[in-house]
This record gives sequence, structure tokens and C-alpha cells, in this order.
Amino acid sequence: MRKFQIRALLFLSGVMWFSMIQPANAAYSEYSEVFRGVIDSTTRWISPIADSNGNQLWPTVTSKWNEVRNVNGTSPHVGVDLSVQTSKRVVAVADGYLTNLGDRYNTVSLKTANDVYCHYEHMVVNTTGYPNGDYEEGDRIGTAGSTGSTGGEHLHFGAYDQNSTSGRKSYRTETLYRHASSWNYGRNLDTFSQAQWNSNKIARLTIVFSGAGNTHTELPQSVILYYRIVGSTAWIQGGSMQRNGSTYEYTFNFENVVPSGTNIQWMARITRNLSISYPYVWAPAKYYRPSSNPNSNSYPYAYFSNTVTY
Repeated sequence: MRKFQIRALLFLSGVMWFSMIQPANAAYSEYSEVFRGVIDSTTRWISPIADSNGNQLWPTVTSKWNEVRNVNGTSPHVGVDLSVQTSKRVVAVADGYLTNLGDRYNTVSLKTANDVYCHYEHMVVNTTGYPNGDYEEGDRIGTAGSTGSTGGEHLHFGAYDQNSTSGRKSYRTETLYRHASSWNYGRNLDTFSQAQWNSNKIARLTIVFSGAGNTHTELPQSVILYYRIVGSTAWIQGGSMQRNGSTYEYTFNFENVVPSGTNIQWMARITRNLSISYPYVWAPAKYYRPSSNPNSNSYPYAYFSNTVTY
């Protein structure tokens, strides 16, 4: 298994775990390039929800990072939504400095290590408790609620590149919860959770949507791989990535597709079974309401880089 090379991303040996970012609201140009670096592969956060005794709770994930959805808000989703009833404690996922942003979602921002900011949204407005300042991991910072939400009580949280929500860009969440068995070691948090290059010729992705009842078993309608030879600009539709048995892993074998020794760039268009205008997400993730055809515009698409040998 080899390293991936991804523009604007950190490379990790073996399996490549990466972060891409998504724009936070419709103020973004739909095809603005929105890459950021990754959080280091060893950082782990605790759950943002705890019971009255401070014990961690692992609520149902109702909307994943980079999940296409039929809502008026951002799609694909730029964070993670948790099903949480009012009165549940919201806690600091790590040591950090808390800032109340004072917006209509009652967002608070916790600056953690490596200048990564955890944003919490929709909490109950509290004007007396939890002031700006330093908090330790597990300290209470608020109460779950529905402030500014049209979808009822829930907590939106995620990792971002700045304190403010204006112009923020989000990191993958799965990488922070690989220790969390209740969230399938992070895979319940992101639409796609792994990218691998196997046997020097096989592209591999793990893909699953939330599904009915948020069971995280919904298969994509299709996963189409696009590639191009390094130095060219046009993307070639390589065809469907094949599901491996009953798993959520999808692969594409480049043997006899390009000559051995060819340097390629590749990505995948993932389509969800929803009757909406933009049922697509991409791996690597990149744009707000992305086009289904990367050749239909002049904007750059993110990609994986590998050399095919066989």
C-alpha cells in the first residue's frame, strides 16, 4: 500500500486519511476552490455530548460530513448533526479557548490544538454561564437546543479552520474519532472514510450514506471514477467503481486501462438516491452543490495522484 499525494493535503503513510473542506454557506461562489490541510492523524476528540454526571454519550448521527441532503441549508453538509434532546450537556471536545460568536445559531467556537476550531451550533442561549475563556476537555460549555434550527433539536458540530463562521472551511470529522466504536470508529461521521491505493493499480474508497433511520447502511446509487494522465486537463470517465461483496468498499482496477508506469490523477463522483438537483458529492470533497461533470467548467477539482504499475 502506498502514499497518496493530494494537493494541499498532508500525506500519511499506509492508508491515506485526509481532510477536505467545504464552504459553510451560500455566500460562497459555488465553484470556489476550498481546500485546507488536515488535522494530524493522531488527534482524538471526546464526544461533544455528556450526561449529568459528565459521562460521554454517543448520540445518533443524523447527517454526516460531506453528505448530500434535501434541505435549504448547505449541501453537501459542512459538519455533523447529532440527535440530542434539550437539557443534554454540551462539553469541550478537547482543551481550548471558548468564544461565543453571538450569531442566530448561538454558535460557540472552541480553539483547540493546531489552530483547529470546533464549532457548536443550535445550543440554548445562556447569557450568564459559560463565558469566553479557557476550558478543559470535558468541561461543560452549554446545553443542547434548537436555536436557529428549522430541523428541531440537534447539535451541529465540526472542525474548522478559523474562529468565525464567515468564510470558514471544514475539516473531515472521521479522523478525530477513530477510537469511537459507537460511531463505527468514525465512519458514521463522514460519507467517505478511507482512500487507498492497492497493489499499485487499484483505487479504493469506503462509502456509505446515513440511510433511513440513520443506520449508516445506505448504499450510493453509483460511484463513477474519473481520471486523467498527468499533464492533461480533460477528465476521462473511467466507469463504475465496483462494490466488494457486501462491504461498503468500492474499487477500480487500472490494469489495461492505462499502460504500466503511467502517472494518473483520479477522483470519484458519488451519487445519492435522492430526487434533488444536486445529488452528487465527490471524493476528494470540494464544492458546494457540485456539478456532475468536471469537464463542464474551468474550475479545478481535487484529486488523488498515483502511478499505475502492473
